[in-house]
Amino acid sequence: MFCTDLDVDVDCDGVLSDMESDLDEDGVCDDLDVCEKDDATGDADQDSFCADVDCDDTDDTVFPGAPELCDGIDNACSGAVPDEDADLDEDGVSICGGDCDDEAFDVGPDEDEVCGDGIDNDCADGDVECDEPVIDEGGCSCGTSSHPPVLGWALLVIAGVSLRRRAR
Repeated sequence: MFCTDLDVDVDCDGVLSDMESDLDEDGVCDDLDVCEKDDATGDADQDSFCADVDCDDTDDTVFPGAPELCDGIDNACSGAVPDEDADLDEDGVSICGGDCDDEAFDVGPDEDEVCGDGIDNDCADGDVECDEPVIDEGGCSCGTSSHPPVLGWALLVIAGVSLRRRAR
């Protein structure tokens, strides 16, 4: 129902009800008023903000004053994506998503740690020194030597057998 006789006490009870008033003067009675200001533009995403003030009327998480959701979108209609929400190095992870250095493409929570490079590549616990064991995703403790410990023991056994044969 559109208010045609704005601010007229139609039922003569001495009080203007929502059915009789249009406080925002958009032509829609207050009892049916979906949006403040201009109901003619509508509210496609039904977030209670009409298209004339909603910067994205197709997304109900985007409206003036909305909380930022760490989704790369200006949810609050402030005119810019928040710095911590942006992905400056375009590695697919923002600062609020766990990227500890959003200016370096090869640094982020999905990256492998490189020991001794002075960089926290995986954003977990700082740089790992090369003389410290590195624990991989499977729980394997991998040393820094280029030869696994089994190879070292095998060389000792072979050397021992050779020395025994010479002693005979």
